[in-house]
Amino acid sequence: MSGSQEKKSRPRKHLDRVIAPERGRWLAVLLALCVAFLVLYRSDGAPTEAMVSSPGTVAPGGFRRAIVDRAGAVLAYSEPGGSGYQRRYPYDPLMTPVVGFVDVYTGKGLNGIEFQYDSLLRYDAPSSLARQVMAPLDHQEAGSIPLTIERMVQVKAARALARAARHYRAPAGCIVVMDPEDGAVLALAQVPAVRAGRFWEEPDAAGPSLAAGLYFRPLAIAAAMLEREEHPAPPRLPSWHSVSATTSLLTKGGDLDRMDGQPSLSLVAALGFGQKTGIDLPGEREGCIDSTSSRGLELLNNIKATPLQILKAYAMLENGGKPVTPHLLLRPDGTESSGGDGARQRTSWSYVGALYENATGDEQLTFVGKAGTSGRSLVFVLALDKIKRRKSGAASIMNLVKGALDLALSLPRLDRSGIMALYSGGRE
Repeated sequence: MSGSQEKKSRPRKHLDRVIAPERGRWLAVLLALCVAFLVLYRSDGAPTEAMVSSPGTVAPGGFRRAIVDRAGAVLAYSEPGGSGYQRRYPYDPLMTPVVGFVDVYTGKGLNGIEFQYDSLLRYDAPSSLARQVMAPLDHQEAGSIPLTIERMVQVKAARALARAARHYRAPAGCIVVMDPEDGAVLALAQVPAVRAGRFWEEPDAAGPSLAAGLYFRPLAIAAAMLEREEHPAPPRLPSWHSVSATTSLLTKGGDLDRMDGQPSLSLVAALGFGQKTGIDLPGEREGCIDSTSSRGLELLNNIKATPLQILKAYAMLENGGKPVTPHLLLRPDGTESSGGDGARQRTSWSYVGALYENATGDEQLTFVGKAGTSGRSLVFVLALDKIKRRKSGAASIMNLVKGALDLALSLPRLDRSGIMALYSGGRE
């Protein structure tokens, strides 16, 4: 290489040494932005592994029994930390609407199951402080509190809800899956999620669950009644019913005022509207019925009901009018069951939806539906508040809901010995 050529190449090599690190930094920044976008996107969508497995930690308190799901997965537990025990939540925030959380300073339950069964969860061991320090208590000794919730059904239901909230741009909503025969709740999820480990950052964290405290118009029940009237057998194809404060409930040219056996005040009261469902969660609201409205759509437009009340009423329509009490505590009498015998069976599936627009222009969307095999069925409600976008595509969301119900129907039953093993601290 000649001297002139070497001089010309030097600036280029020097420039490469300067640009290469800068290019690397820009690529790193771009990659970081992509990762941040995916994290934010997934936080509104399906629960990620981090969302369902990072423990939420609170300040030390007294020892409390573990809370487990129907299969024995631990949803809340105590472990030694600081001067006492720390409460941890492995599935925070996925399970927070059900499990709740404890007070940072006193260790008392503030919401959810932690509050509802606070005295049951506390465990005063007949042991000295020295024994606690040298050999901390474990949950085999203290036992656990099993719930009717199924962890994987909860995960799938939460994914469906997050997809629906994103699809319709709804800031708040909830989904509940329940057995219509005995009221056992297998999934209860909500958006926005509250993190048990950071609940003090949420202004409404100590309020009731959205499923028990958010008001909707129960027009999906009217849609279900019309569907039942027009199709005595469960319909194969889903139907959509649009409702506003000024128009009738439309379904294939029919309206509510031409129904045989129109909804009356006595009927809606018998379905449980205007009264608490009795679910074992704190802060449940009663709802209200405007008694000045006599019957038909006007009456339904003037009912305020929680998603749990809507689901309870729908369950009564599906089980022949038998009233049930939604509950989360797994009863030790051996009457609970989590599904079929594990064998794959043909599943029937149907749902209806209702879109309601109030006088201020806010829109609410509710779906109710069921899935069942020859020996068992489950019902669900999905409710979204203040939706910002009307959009087709409900079928894809309902497919996710159906996946959650199908999973629940396929799970093996629990006998009395299995339930008692959960109460004693673990499956035997």
